[in-house]
Amino acid sequence: MLEKIGRYEDLLCRCTVATFSSPLSEILLKMGFKNIKEAVFKRDKRYMKNILKRCDLMICGHQDERFACEMASDLGIPLITGKVITVILPDGYGYDDLDLSRFEGLKFDTYSHLIMRYLQAFEAFKVLTGAERPTFAPLAIKINEEIEMIDLIKSQS
Repeated sequence: MLEKIGRYEDLLCRCTVATFSSPLSEILLKMGFKNIKEAVFKRDKRYMKNILKRCDLMICGHQDERFACEMASDLGIPLITGKVITVILPDGYGYDDLDLSRFEGLKFDTYSHLIMRYLQAFEAFKVLTGAERPTFAPLAIKINEEIEMIDLIKSQS
């Protein structure tokens, strides 16, 4: 993977990623991302539009993902979710289409949390570089006792 990052270093320097998590920002920096907007998540449209201005991608932690999905869609940028990891495109599936609210009660230990942050960072790398196919919705990575790939649409029933 480090070899791939080296090949895409220029691209990673030009893209801006918005995040609301210090540990995730540190991981992104270690991967070679240079333009990271780290901010406090607020459920305020004017504030969020200002924060996300000129961002190429938004990565959400465990904040209000419904609101984050709405903001990313309004601004035309992809969103990487945090409770289950998937990439939601602005003109693709919405929060309710994927029924992401069913994952709101998931609890994560420290190690699962760290794994999730690394997976989110790798998804960001894939989205921005095209080096590999990202985990686009409706597919998602779910971390519970194990890491598994799920289809958010098919698993609703």
